[in-house]
Amino acid sequence: MIKNCQSIHGYTTSVDYEPKFENCIDVLLVPLGIDGISSGLYSRGRHLITAAGTFHGVPALHLGGGANFFSSINPDEISDLIEEPMIFGGFIDSHYGHFLTSCLSRYWWLSKFSKNDKKIAILNREGALPHFNKEYVRECFASFGVGPERFAYFDKPVIFSSLDVPAASFEENNISYRAFSIFCNEIGDRLTNNLFHTTLSPIYMSKSRLLKGISHIVNEAEFENRLADRGIEIWHPQDMPFREQILAFKGGRTVCGTISSAIHTGIFSPMNKLVVLNDSDLVWSNQILFDKANRNHTNYVYSDTMRNLGQTEFFHNNFILENPRQEADAFADIVLAA
Repeated sequence: MIKNCQSIHGYTTSVDYEPKFENCIDVLLVPLGIDGISSGLYSRGRHLITAAGTFHGVPALHLGGGANFFSSINPDEISDLIEEPMIFGGFIDSHYGHFLTSCLSRYWWLSKFSKNDKKIAILNREGALPHFNKEYVRECFASFGVGPERFAYFDKPVIFSSLDVPAASFEENNISYRAFSIFCNEIGDRLTNNLFHTTLSPIYMSKSRLLKGISHIVNEAEFENRLADRGIEIWHPQDMPFREQILAFKGGRTVCGTISSAIHTGIFSPMNKLVVLNDSDLVWSNQILFDKANRNHTNYVYSDTMRNLGQTEFFHNNFILENPRQEADAFADIVLAA
């Protein structure tokens, strides 16, 4: 039986004002991957530059991204001084969900200061180029004319005489800023400017062809076949160009699917209409933060007959629906009425 979700895991604060954008002088940048050393951006007094931090709200409020609140490195012992003015870009995480929340969310300033051509200093020792083999990384940055050559990277700690530091506009399970949505909406507009989708039928974002991942429904194909019988289009995002995935959320149609990163793609189009099949009554608050920033209208539901068969080599969670066709009819009723 399909029921409405009633519980949320994590914080859901959302604000309309912009995150911090501050100029910091005489700061220490410590790249990722130095054994036993916390990465991040620190003051001469070894304190973390707060705007440069990556914060999370679950399981409790904490600092992530390999950083610490204090650096164990003495800036007085660092001889490499960077005098070229740059902008801090945090780290590039090419996992799609984390790319949106922990990486791209720090680049909201591109929408406001698009003519700013300063180099972007990142924490990745390998630089940006290896991450640009992911289509969504390449496309999102390219929409604002940013290529891998724009990024500066370092294999050891350095001192910056001056560095602009934008805070992230999304903190996982904690807070989202309207600037995150405005920026991502503009990316979506730029990437789909000459693309059109002619139907307004609801779209189901399927994971039935995924070979590995975090979670899936083992009998999803039977579930989605019944949705198709009810007039809902079935899309397989992993088989489609990134620009076309964004199109699903354009034009005011209802988009539905299981809770996953594919639903996060809606951030590239404003005010989504979503129906999301969760794996339990408890909704992860990241999706609520997306909804609030993007002004979405979302209905979260779950099936009380869904069971987790446990972990396999390819998926951490293998869910199964007891009556997939019956559940699909109930789900379709909600989608078609949205």
